[in-house]
Amino acid sequence: GQTVIINNPIGKEFARIKKENNIDCPTILHIGTAWRKNLQGSIKALCGLNCKLRIIGRLKQEYLDLLSQNKIDYTNITGLSDEQVLKEYANCDIVSFPSFYVRFWYANN
Repeated sequence: GQTVIINNPIGKEFARIKKENNIDCPTILHIGTAWRKNLQGSIKALCGLNCKLRIIGRLKQEYLDLLSQNKIDYTNITGLSDEQVLKEYANCDIVSFPSFYVRFWYANN
């Protein structure tokens, strides 16, 4: 496969809300749980790292099992409005976006 680098498309509405940085344990945001969003790749990549994974989207049992097996500290939320998703972006330290492919006109599903 070919790796494609996508420049930062984040607008001002995603501006980071001021907060205390927890450098020792960053919060990593992962949006979407469809297969193409590669949540399993994020989970495996974070195994053994001191971080918190914030997942937006419904978790299937296979993901719950993988999170448990890899001892990932995570929280999960679903049903957010666009405004609430913006707040999630602002409150995280890192955004994980390891999708296998992206439909650029709507990257939130």
